[in-house]
Amino acid sequence: MTYYANVKKSGSSESNLCWAAACANVLSQTGWIDRSDLLDEYDLYNQYKIRFGNEMKNIMVGINYFFTDILHTRYNPREVVRIIHPRQIFFCGRMPEKHQSAILGVIRKNGAKHALTCYEIQKSIAEKFDSDDPRRYRSAIYVDSDFSEDLETLFFSYDAKNHITTVEYRDENWELYCIVLVSPATRNRVV
Repeated sequence: MTYYANVKKSGSSESNLCWAAACANVLSQTGWIDRSDLLDEYDLYNQYKIRFGNEMKNIMVGINYFFTDILHTRYNPREVVRIIHPRQIFFCGRMPEKHQSAILGVIRKNGAKHALTCYEIQKSIAEKFDSDDPRRYRSAIYVDSDFSEDLETLFFSYDAKNHITTVEYRDENWELYCIVLVSPATRNRVV
């Protein structure tokens, strides 16, 4: 059985820390935590709680904090992280592969934002799409720090220009805000 990092928030004192859980999951899954003195993703998540309390933060705050304050390294975020916005998602050439994890979302609805950890993008098998047709991607496999114990599926909806317009999350349609790809520790760059 494959292991997936899956930090869970516990209680209202952690209600705004989905970004921290997603960062901890991805940095663990990609092997970056192994380069630190931290034990695992929960150890990193606890570091985020100590440093930031229950503050809402941008995903990059968590990534930067890990590299500068925990690893004590000078790094170029562009060599580790790639942020992809919805209109660019399927024109960037690649989606998460086995050697990458991605923080999917942030998704948003009515001003609220939420970060999920994505482990796989699934292609449509029922319909045949050309390799350059973004609709060939139908869903994402993810974990959620708020609810799921196991992997879940998030389905994409497309507009007439083949851009993802919404994702189906908890039986509601949310806007896909961005995808953040994180290179594994064994590689130098996000490709």
